[in-house]
Amino acid sequence: MTKQRDYLRASSLGSYLGVGFNSPEEQLRIDLGQVEEEFDEAAQDRLSLGKEFEDAALNYFEKKFNTQITNRNTEVLSLYGSKLVGKVDGMTVLDGVRTVVENKISNSNSYKFTENLGYIIQVQAYMMGTETEQALLCGIYQGKPIYKIIKRDEAMINDIKEITDFIHSVMLGLDTFDNYPTHLLTKYSKTRLLQPLNNVDSNDKAIMENLVVIRDQIKELEYQKKNLEEHIKNKFDIGIFVDDTYEVKVNEYTKAGGYDIDAILLDYPNIDINKYKKPDIVYRTINTKMNKKKTTE
Repeated sequence: MTKQRDYLRASSLGSYLGVGFNSPEEQLRIDLGQVEEEFDEAAQDRLSLGKEFEDAALNYFEKKFNTQITNRNTEVLSLYGSKLVGKVDGMTVLDGVRTVVENKISNSNSYKFTENLGYIIQVQAYMMGTETEQALLCGIYQGKPIYKIIKRDEAMINDIKEITDFIHSVMLGLDTFDNYPTHLLTKYSKTRLLQPLNNVDSNDKAIMENLVVIRDQIKELEYQKKNLEEHIKNKFDIGIFVDDTYEVKVNEYTKAGGYDIDAILLDYPNIDINKYKKPDIVYRTINTKMNKKKTTE
C-alpha cells in the first residue's frame, strides 16, 4: 500500500507556514503519500556534501564556544504528543543554558540559513520538544562559518502547535484542507493558498502539459550544459577554437562585486540596513514539475 504519514516532520513546518521549499498544498500531498518527494541530482549532491561536512562544522563550533556538542543525530525525537518528529543535530550548553543545535551547510545565493524563517520555525519546534530555552543555528555558508543564537519564542511555538494540530487532523481525515488557518500563512509569509484555476479546457491542459514537459527537458539540458561548460573552462585558458562547423570562445570578464552585508553589520552593528532597501517588485511566476504518483503495491 502507499505509505502515508500520520505525523509532521519538524523540517516541513516551514512549508506548511508558507516559508519552506514546498507550498502548503504540495507538502500535504507529499505527507499523504500522493506524490513522491523528489530531489534532483544537484540537490542530492548538496545533501551528500552537507552530511560529509556536518561533523567537521560541529567540531569547529565546539572549539569556538569551548563546549561539547553531544547527541549528534542520535535519535528521532517524538514531539508534541507524537504529532511531530525530528532529529536534532546536537545538544550543548552555552553560557550555562542548555541549547539545542541545528547545523546547516549551504552555498545558496538566494538566502542565508541563519535568516531563513523556515529553519527558525524548525528550531523552535526542537526547543518545544527538548524543553530548552535557546537554539544554536550554525554551520557553513558559502565557505564561511556563521551562527545565530535563537531564543525560545512561545508565540511562535503556539503557532506551531496550531498548524500541527490542523494538519494532523487532515491526515487522520478529521478535517479538510479547506479549513486551513490562513491567518498563520498571512502572519509568516506572502504566500497565498492557490485555488484551482477555472475554465481550464482541453486545449489549456494540452498547453500546460507541453509546458511542463519542455521545462523538464530544459532543466535536464541546463544540467548537461553546465557540466560541459565546466569541462572546457577547467581545461583551457582564454582563447578560441574554430573548425568548419562551429567555434567556441573561452573568455573572461570582470563583474563588479556586491556588498558584504555581514561585514558592514560587524563594523556598524546599529545600522538600519532596511533603510536602504529598494522597494519590493511584484511579478508573476509559473512553477511546474512532473508529479510522480506513488503506486500501490
